[in-house]
Amino acid sequence: MPHSKPLMVSHVRTMQMNDDVYVVAISPDAKYIVAALLDCTVKCFLYGFLQIFPSLYGHKLPVLCMNISLDGTLLVTGSTDKNLKIWGLYFGDCHKSIFAHADSPFFTEEEKEKRLEQMFESDLDNAFENRYSPKEELPEEGVVALAGKKTQETLFATDSIIDALDLAEDELKHISEHAVETYLI
Repeated sequence: MPHSKPLMVSHVRTMQMNDDVYVVAISPDAKYIVAALLDCTVKCFLYGFLQIFPSLYGHKLPVLCMNISLDGTLLVTGSTDKNLKIWGLYFGDCHKSIFAHADSPFFTEEEKEKRLEQMFESDLDNAFENRYSPKEELPEEGVVALAGKKTQETLFATDSIIDALDLAEDELKHISEHAVETYLI
């Protein structure tokens, strides 16, 4: 069995960036070094010279993962905006953009706030129309009824309750799967 040398890395140069760097990738042929920045851009550099090659624009939120193809021609980036993008490294063109979705949606805090603000504003727009609609009687004490007025606070509370119910449903599913697995063993 041949003895292989351990991989060693040493710091040779430092390059100034205009924003924080989240992810760095080096092409397998050591031709490119690619950095994903906080400002949602991806900067490509020629590895030997650290000369900027193409800058890739298109993600709405920062890129958190990326990889370069084995032949060094394509770059795949994944962002918190739930998009995967396939880029050509020669010209910096976006070959394909794929919107990633899942059964349980993942929302960043900004998305949640934006969605809640839109719901709140639409309710305010409809408030004038509902002002003159017939009023329902108040329910008895201890009886659950529809909310009478939506506010930012009630929308946040509703969102938290829905998240908790989804989490509880997932946990019950995992518990039942575990019980079946232990029963079968």
